[in-house]
Amino acid sequence: MTIDRYHAVCKPMVSFMKSSFRRYLSIGAAWLISLALSSPQISIFSLQEVADNQYECWATFIEPWGNSIYITWITVAVLALPAAIVLYCQIRISTTIYFNMKRKALQAGRAGTKGVSNAMLKTVKMTFVIIMTYTVCWSPFFVVHLWSAWIPSSAPTQGPVFAIIMLLASLNSCTNPWIYLYYS
Repeated sequence: MTIDRYHAVCKPMVSFMKSSFRRYLSIGAAWLISLALSSPQISIFSLQEVADNQYECWATFIEPWGNSIYITWITVAVLALPAAIVLYCQIRISTTIYFNMKRKALQAGRAGTKGVSNAMLKTVKMTFVIIMTYTVCWSPFFVVHLWSAWIPSSAPTQGPVFAIIMLLASLNSCTNPWIYLYYS
């Protein structure tokens, strides 16, 4: 979503003139990258018997350090790398809007923000709120998992704080519709 906003705000003519083929190519690339990044899950996770005739899906690693590497990889792939891309796009969007507002204000001979549409500002604000919500909801989850993977003896794995941190990640999916509703 942020990359789409980045292209719409920072490169509007390129985005406008993009052919249908390129759009479908982008969608296909996103699916292929997702498939490639998620395919190791097939060999890592399997059904494990946790009690008599009760099974759960658990990760099994051949080497003891496998869990630490896996948790670190997931944190980079799901949180850190997307956060870096989103941060770059948001900074570029914000600076483009700022300089666009400044240029239009100078052309009009007045200081103000009338040069940029309210819809564009609203979209940027909404995108920023969604990104911040994602970061606030998922960061504690990944921090605790990294902690338990690398320093298991001191990691919190029980209690109400741990439960809240684990549930906070799921809360992100619940918040997005409310954010969209607020900005609509």
